[in-house]
Amino acid sequence: GADPWLVIGPYADESDLRNLMEYLGGPISSEYGRLRMQNGSPMPWLDVFDRVLVEFVDGESVFGDDLMRSRQVTRMIRILEASPYFAAYKSRFAFVDGMAYEEGLMLSSADHHAGDLVLSIGADRPASLDAILEAFRERIPRMPDRPSGLPLELIRTSGPDPAAAQPTAAEWIEVLMRDMGLLTNAACVDIPWKEGEDDTELALGVAAILSSTAVGEPVPVLTTWAGDPEEEALPLGAHGFRTADRLVLVLACLGDQPILVEPDPAIPLRDAEFTRYAPDGGRTDTEILRRNTRFSLLPGWVCVLSIPRPQEAAP
Repeated sequence: GADPWLVIGPYADESDLRNLMEYLGGPISSEYGRLRMQNGSPMPWLDVFDRVLVEFVDGESVFGDDLMRSRQVTRMIRILEASPYFAAYKSRFAFVDGMAYEEGLMLSSADHHAGDLVLSIGADRPASLDAILEAFRERIPRMPDRPSGLPLELIRTSGPDPAAAQPTAAEWIEVLMRDMGLLTNAACVDIPWKEGEDDTELALGVAAILSSTAVGEPVPVLTTWAGDPEEEALPLGAHGFRTADRLVLVLACLGDQPILVEPDPAIPLRDAEFTRYAPDGGRTDTEILRRNTRFSLLPGWVCVLSIPRPQEAAP
């Protein structure tokens, strides 16, 4: 279920790109198709994956201004498109502009732009979540030649700010999902590979929640707050995603007190899969619900409800 995300730096030349396309889609009789077979895949990778993302970056600041950055991205896309292996797999490619644009304007022909999201959690934790998203959105460049309102931004990386407080699983998921389907099309989680480290376990938990829920069409989830009427906002993140056979609800407790959640009786929870995740990202338990029921959501916790959608009878 994963899609490869390839990153191409500023020093890649035309031969590098041609060889890449041959490695991805060439027959085993070709030089790089043979290398792919030696590496374990006689079948072209473009037959294995439904989508391949190719991102172009300039981490070394080789290009001096925004126009040069946009032109470089478009030039590299044109080289890939000229490959004899591109036409048959055109629909499987997604080109990603990973440049940082100082003037906030992206003029390349890429399908998406990608940026980084850093979770800087301060003393006022709810306000920090708003500030994190605002800072991320401000870095998204305008794309004047694209229809407005499309979610064309990708969150290339997301992770805690080492100089700030550690986010909970609820806070991390809330930041990633709040913009999903609005400006953001997809999100990634940075996983530091230090086995047993708190950061690693948290990231693995967030990645597990994200990859198992944020699939299909985002749907709005309405919530009502039965608590103190003076309370400014309900400290509950609520997000939904719909596929042909399931409705998935993700609830995240963002406050410092437990929340009693009572699902709408109109949503049938019978046979729904109910999973809880602790603030450190650990999956604690999963059960199959037999009836609609209220439940308590503790601070920092995330719960996932995976609800089967009734299938329409065949005519």
